[in-house]
Amino acid sequence: MLHRKGEFENGNPAGHTTQSIAAVSLAFLPKKRMQLDVLVGAGLNHDTPDVRIVTGGAILF
Repeated sequence: MLHRKGEFENGNPAGHTTQSIAAVSLAFLPKKRMQLDVLVGAGLNHDTPDVRIVTGGAILF
């Protein structure tokens, strides 16, 4: 999956940048009412961090 963020203001005095990321995500249901998520991404250009790891989760009440 390729994900391309649009141009945005990121505090860079030079103005806008474009970040391109290749990412894979996984959702795991350890219990019927719980979900755990992980996303790993790799930057595809110089404006993007080399590696991005994101975790998350949800519990249904």
